[in-house]
Amino acid sequence: MAGKRKKRRSGLIAFLIVIASALAVAVVLALLNTTGGTVKFGASGAQGAANEAAGAKNAAVSAASGADDATVSRNDDLITGTLYDPENGIFRDGEEGTGTQAAAGTTEAKAAEDGGTGTGTDSKASVGESAGNAAADAPPSEKEAPPAEEKQDSFVYVTASDVNIRSSAGTDGEILGKGQRGQKLEKTGESGDWTEISLDGKTAYIKSEFVSEEEPQAVEWDLGDLSSESVDFGYSSANRDENNVPTDWEWYEDKWGQFNVDWIQDTSKNTIYLTMDEGFGNDNTIRILDTLKEKGVNVTFFLTKYFFEERPELIRRMLDEGHQLGNHTCTHPRMPDLTIEEQTDQVMTLHNLIKDNYGYEMKVFRYPEGAYSSQSLGLINNLGYKAVFWSYAYGDYDENNQPPVDESLEKALGALHNGAIYLLHASSDTNTAMLADFIDGARDRGFEFGRYPLD
Repeated sequence: MAGKRKKRRSGLIAFLIVIASALAVAVVLALLNTTGGTVKFGASGAQGAANEAAGAKNAAVSAASGADDATVSRNDDLITGTLYDPENGIFRDGEEGTGTQAAAGTTEAKAAEDGGTGTGTDSKASVGESAGNAAADAPPSEKEAPPAEEKQDSFVYVTASDVNIRSSAGTDGEILGKGQRGQKLEKTGESGDWTEISLDGKTAYIKSEFVSEEEPQAVEWDLGDLSSESVDFGYSSANRDENNVPTDWEWYEDKWGQFNVDWIQDTSKNTIYLTMDEGFGNDNTIRILDTLKEKGVNVTFFLTKYFFEERPELIRRMLDEGHQLGNHTCTHPRMPDLTIEEQTDQVMTLHNLIKDNYGYEMKVFRYPEGAYSSQSLGLINNLGYKAVFWSYAYGDYDENNQPPVDESLEKALGALHNGAIYLLHASSDTNTAMLADFIDGARDRGFEFGRYPLD
């Protein structure tokens, strides 16, 4: 009987151990949140898991107390039953275990007791330690990289016309080009009073006072505040620099540069621009168009209403062959001698005739005889036009007193310079005769002919 009681007692204890073990496993596993092998606890969940684990431990120890076979032998190691090892089906002490990998239950329960997060055999975190702090302690390769800042392109706009763009931050730098009002430039830095920009892939500089991060708006001049005093435009042939560029344009720019005006084009490039005034129509224009087509040169023709009425078919040909049109008024008057209303009519009547009959909107204006005033410049700007003057002209306009062809050709070629705006009258017999030779001669000297920039 004693032997049977002993066996029953041993069986009962074993049964109680199994029941307690199963209960402990169910409680611990229910409270665990395991993802990809990483054990995670919330603050309250960690404390609850710790309490459950402690309760399971006490229940198991109590059930095994006094039993002769309450300990388990594995690999000749004596292991005190404290926490359940589901892999091997035994209780083991997390501190004394000698296996190669701590059981999940051991690690998770120890982490729960500490109120932290376990990810391996002995991962621990102090109670209340945030996930952010844990991430900060991770190796650089495991940290989440901060989002890369998106590069913001930086641009500036030119706020005046014919602003020098130089190779270095100073007035002694080589002029690489000229900025025009409203032109958008890529900004790459600053150097004192100069803004560093990228120009055709090269580093360049423009005076900071002439650029802004905001695109300039169209200026609407108060014409009543502007002088109506007449000015006659013209250059002195003696005032030229070492590159044959007339320097008088700088004086005009200083006085009237705030208006939308072209006196010359970019002097850093060997491009020249042909413009022809068409006050009255004759057959010379046909011969000129033939030469331009043969040579592949584009011209801007400044028209009057007279020409529109007399040679409408030539206007169509100009457009069909890729030339540009400019406004030269209806009747070719001296603009400052007229009232504001009369000047407006001279410009807009022709503007609308060309637009209505050819679908072409003119954007550039040339003053008859080069006569203008501050008030007239303001008016032309308000009407949406750019005033275009010139950097070369000569006495070719009197049809009854034409200069010799050879002398005129030599003079025109002798005045070649970068950014030149040539004014020639299409009614001139001399210009018609020398045009082909002038184009060839300019090209032989390294110049090219450009299409006039209208913006």
